[in-house]
Amino acid sequence: MESQQEKCLPVTQGTQTQRCCSKWWIFKNDFKHASRLDGPYAFFVCLCGFICVLIPIGCAYSYGLLFPVLLVEFKEGKARTAWVGSLAYASGSLFGPFVGLLCDRFSHRKVAVGGGMLASLSLFATSQAPSLTMMYFTFGLTFGLGCSCLYFVSLTILPKYFLKRRALATGLVLMGPCAGLIVMSPIIQSLLNATTWRVTLIAMAGMTLITCFLSLSFDSNVPKDECQVIKTVDESSDVRSSLVVLASARKAESSQLCSTLIFSYLKNKEFVIHLIASVTCFCGLTIPIVHMARYCQEQGIDANRSFVMYLFNGVASVLLRALTGHICDIKKLDPRWVLQIAMFLAGIISVLMTHFRSYNELFACFVLYGVMDGTIVSSLNILALYTLSPEERPQGFGFFHLCIAISLAAGPPFGGFLADLSGAYTLTFYIAGTFHVVAGCILFLSYCVKGTKRSREDLTKMLPLENFVIIEKVTVL
Repeated sequence: MESQQEKCLPVTQGTQTQRCCSKWWIFKNDFKHASRLDGPYAFFVCLCGFICVLIPIGCAYSYGLLFPVLLVEFKEGKARTAWVGSLAYASGSLFGPFVGLLCDRFSHRKVAVGGGMLASLSLFATSQAPSLTMMYFTFGLTFGLGCSCLYFVSLTILPKYFLKRRALATGLVLMGPCAGLIVMSPIIQSLLNATTWRVTLIAMAGMTLITCFLSLSFDSNVPKDECQVIKTVDESSDVRSSLVVLASARKAESSQLCSTLIFSYLKNKEFVIHLIASVTCFCGLTIPIVHMARYCQEQGIDANRSFVMYLFNGVASVLLRALTGHICDIKKLDPRWVLQIAMFLAGIISVLMTHFRSYNELFACFVLYGVMDGTIVSSLNILALYTLSPEERPQGFGFFHLCIAISLAAGPPFGGFLADLSGAYTLTFYIAGTFHVVAGCILFLSYCVKGTKRSREDLTKMLPLENFVIIEKVTVL
């Protein structure tokens, strides 16, 4: 009876004023947050993220142009020299879990600014390196860690600014690595022609420092989702309180997911077959990319013409990465067919490179190899997501890329070892082609197992948001 009387008590003027102020506060903050979602400032953040990926990763991907110069400078052999670039390539995935922990502990802005400073200082330290051993740490690991910070932060910050156009924003930033190869390779080659490789690295350090200023646009105070702003509202409101409970439940569920390790994806036969094929393929995928400049030099091709090959290789790769997603959306087309055809053709092209000597022939082969590279990378990731169940995707996809990173790091040094052993690149490119063909053959085993059946519509709806789920939950590794 007493509680019923309390419920029927009239609302005082103070209570009304408090509720009106709360509603106005909610309206003002919701309007402020909504105005930033998918708005001009959101696209400015996307542009900053794109450049933060383009510059440092473009420098890492252009290591093939530095490779011949470092061979002459240190005379350590192709295998040892290739390790410097390979570590930088692979560090983006190897340090992913660590970067995820940093983002949880600190703000995205601090991690990005710190990553930009680390990458810049690492390039400067590399310019003063007296030996390749030091470059393993300065360029391969430390610079790779800085690149990883910028790459993951640039992607994970996007869900805070985009709702309707998340897929578009993600696609733009994901084009950064290949666009970096297109933009940075002519700049680096021009610097090598005009100065020494040490001065070139100092200039690269200066360009990378720009990312520190661009990273300041990453506002860490932007709500992570539409319900977060409700947490600070007066909990006396019934409707708002229910939403607070919902948001808290979602947060608890997310925390529980991050704190639980599962390995059920290793019992998924289709995924394991795809993982083995992908690791085999990536052992040979970057061998021609790292060693092509040196191979052209041995054929008497000028270095100024070699960088043009890298430029168009990057263009072909970035275009096919975007196009392959649309091709795999065709209902009657199995993505495995796309991946297998690309693997077999990449193997053939890698072998053909050893039979050609003229610039035009090698140029055509290298551009076609870029087409296969873009097709393989896109279809490979699509198939990895397609073969995993929704519960397995976050951790399974993270484990998938961790294995890919290890094979990515081992490939070019192994190719350099074969070139040193045989005295020529013929065996190296043959082995690289063999890796592709063997990987394509391994995929035939996936037709013999009962895979995870999933509708194409489910995959299409899942892909735009899956990048964010995986990257934000990468700490589960």
